[in-house]
Amino acid sequence: MERRAFAVMDDPTDRMRRALDIASVVQLERDTSKTILDIGTGSGGIAHGFGTFFPNAEITSIDISDQRSVKENYVFELYDGATLPFADSQFDLVVFNHVLEHVGEREAQISILTEIRRVLKPDGILYLGVPNKWAIVETHLRIPFLSWLPKKAANRLVKILGKGDYFDVDSPSMPQLRAMLAETGFECSRREPQLLKARSKRMAGKKKMLLAAQSVLLKAPLPFIPTIITVCTQSETQTCFYSTRKFPPSVGGMENHSKNVFDIIETSYDVDLVANGRKSLKHLVWFLPYSTVRTLAARVRGERFYLLGDPLTLAAGRPVFPRDAVVVVFVYGLDMTFQNPLYQWILNWGLKRADRLVAISEATARVAEDLGIDRSKIVVAPPAVPTDTYTAKRLGRTALDDEYGLSSGQVVCFTMGRLVKRKGVVWFIENVFESLPDNFVYLIAGEGDERSAIERAIDERGLQDRVRLLGRVSERNRILLMQEADLFVMPNIPVDNDMEGFGLVAAEAALGGTVVVASGIEGIADAVVDGETGLLLESGNSEAWIAELTKLAEQDLAALGLEIRENAYPYFGQEAITNRLLAACSVKPDPES
Repeated sequence: MERRAFAVMDDPTDRMRRALDIASVVQLERDTSKTILDIGTGSGGIAHGFGTFFPNAEITSIDISDQRSVKENYVFELYDGATLPFADSQFDLVVFNHVLEHVGEREAQISILTEIRRVLKPDGILYLGVPNKWAIVETHLRIPFLSWLPKKAANRLVKILGKGDYFDVDSPSMPQLRAMLAETGFECSRREPQLLKARSKRMAGKKKMLLAAQSVLLKAPLPFIPTIITVCTQSETQTCFYSTRKFPPSVGGMENHSKNVFDIIETSYDVDLVANGRKSLKHLVWFLPYSTVRTLAARVRGERFYLLGDPLTLAAGRPVFPRDAVVVVFVYGLDMTFQNPLYQWILNWGLKRADRLVAISEATARVAEDLGIDRSKIVVAPPAVPTDTYTAKRLGRTALDDEYGLSSGQVVCFTMGRLVKRKGVVWFIENVFESLPDNFVYLIAGEGDERSAIERAIDERGLQDRVRLLGRVSERNRILLMQEADLFVMPNIPVDNDMEGFGLVAAEAALGGTVVVASGIEGIADAVVDGETGLLLESGNSEAWIAELTKLAEQDLAALGLEIRENAYPYFGQEAITNRLLAACSVKPDPES
């Protein structure tokens, strides 16, 4: 490439000025040896300008046809308009100036941005200039408000005014552009003031003053600027807006699940979290409107991926979701079957906007189908289990015995969770436990509406020495029970409009190395892999429960528990759950997930 003296920069030609402006915005050094790709050659002015003023750089320019009037100082190639004919990570700088709006609608724009990211080096820069959809005067045909119109109306107006047969420009708004850039892995920063400032340096008199004033004004992100100028770098993570009304420090299955989802999603996304950590439903009065406002703020900044913790948060955001946003919502068994007419109306109204439902079990997915949701929109992903908890050093059976005053000869079975009727604790005490051998003890961890009924069942059968209500237990004791008890029992019974969506605690107990015995109903069938991570028994069949538990007590339960633990990791271990959850929550999920 012929070397040129920098003195020529004192008198640049009109066709080179854009190259100088772009170089100033991206802070390109005059002696740079970077590789630069100009997409959309046109007359060749920008590519020629870069080749002239940056002679040590390697300039390549491409277009779908050859319309050049200036051909010196750069390499030109034709391409098909879809796949960039270059290797991965080849360029330091890609210039994409007033071309994006011509490649087609959103999917085509996403495609070319994805290709640009592929050919950029990891530390490369994309300079992107694109007309603003909300420009008062459309920048190509100079017709006021043209790009504001629906496509059919714009086509009609262009034809009426004799400007052409149709309007072939698809200019994005700034939120739409930010969303596309985020989806294709770019982080962007607005640079309109810097561009105007660079131009003003070459001007004199009134033009210089006007451009300088405009550059100051544009430091505020005005919505009607004619052209959006951004400098983009590759981001390691995409962005995600996540709103949930169930979150710690409030305690419960949905709360734990929401926290675990956040921990996993945060590994791949830059997450904007909006969470309610208060248990009382009265806090929904302020939280749901607050969530709507935060959703609107996410829309304004260009967010396109919205993850909602349940149908209520979905309904709160529905009025303000962007039309082209991807909206994913978690659904649970109880939320789907709660028989309140107003809630059911809100549920159905909200779910119509969801692009994808993440059901925590096949049973929950079937309930969603019964509500009229297309099965193709439903992805099943079991709740996230924080398995790192169970890889901690075991405290040993002695620690459990000391904590609860037990002896080594006793068979310790336990139940953990909210004490409600569907958990079947009263049924288990009255119909099963009373008939088990005397060396069985039953520990019940949790609180709930059924506590008084459980206490009566214990008292009426004189089981105070063998059955203990522990109430809420500390995190240490929760893990201690999961790791050192002999049996975890989940004797659920069917209750109208109150299904068990999954049964997370059964998966946790299996990962802890405890033998799991559970009712084979509803979502529990997803939480226990029968014969591998535990045993599923017929709900309400007391004879089967008595026989199975008695037989298990004759085995080496510690060894059996370790075997179950090994079996559980491929199903519920951190890697398996993380992969399934990320696939379910991704902007474009794996169709096999």
